Amino acid sequence: MPAIIQFLGCNPLPAGSSLAERLATARRALGLSQRKMAGKLGVDPATLMGWEAGRHQPTEKSLDLIARALQIR
Repeated sequence: MPAIIQFLGCNPLPAGSSLAERLATARRALGLSQRKMAGKLGVDPATLMGWEAGRHQPTEKSLDLIARALQIR
């Protein structure tokens, strides 16, 4: 996916309206599996799956980690 985004010059995936959808879209845009993204964030893959499914909300500390990993803050 990262190569497609670079070629197009934009991300063709919809951004999503919820935090869960935006998180999953951003992870896919980076070309990362849930396991690799969880490792990058320092959380268990099941935690990331819960966030992306909308079953759980990340803490403020986790939101900071996500923002740094996605380079949005």
